[in-house]
Amino acid sequence: RDSPVNARIHVRGVVTLQRRGENIFLQDGSGGLQVESRQLTVFAPGDVVEAVGFPGIENYLPVLEDAVLRKMDRPPVAIAPTPATVQEIQRGLHHAGFISLTGRLLNRTMRQVLGRQGSPTGKRITLVLQSDNFIFTAEVNEPAEEQWVNSIPLGSTVDVSGVCVAEIDSDGVVKSFR
Repeated sequence: RDSPVNARIHVRGVVTLQRRGENIFLQDGSGGLQVESRQLTVFAPGDVVEAVGFPGIENYLPVLEDAVLRKMDRPPVAIAPTPATVQEIQRGLHHAGFISLTGRLLNRTMRQVLGRQGSPTGKRITLVLQSDNFIFTAEVNEPAEEQWVNSIPLGSTVDVSGVCVAEIDSDGVVKSFR
């Protein structure tokens, strides 16, 4: 059945990452989904939530916009990253999915994260990694193990896990990911 373009949709999934007041990433058996929401409710990884919002496209990829979220009355689900390769990501797989990837550490930076009023809200470490002939970044917000992350020698092979956010051009080619 056809539905109007501006019709809200309902999804359910397991939380893999939340950037409170910005977005949350959900995963189910079919893959991951980026959900945009200004809601300030805190959800933990593994929480099962429902989201109602408007389907949209951001950087040629699906997103649920202006969503309202509600935690389901279910126990948290254990989540584990799906091993991925750069080649799979370049083929358009794993966008918004919780993955793990191996790369060689080329560089790292740390900076203050500023809130909406311009006041510091935390720190973000960005790791620059290389896998095969592809360079990508991995971001760690408010790292609890900051000293440990900073002690990894450049050139080390590291495994990182997190939500994959791809950037795709108008031809459907993955330009970059983080």
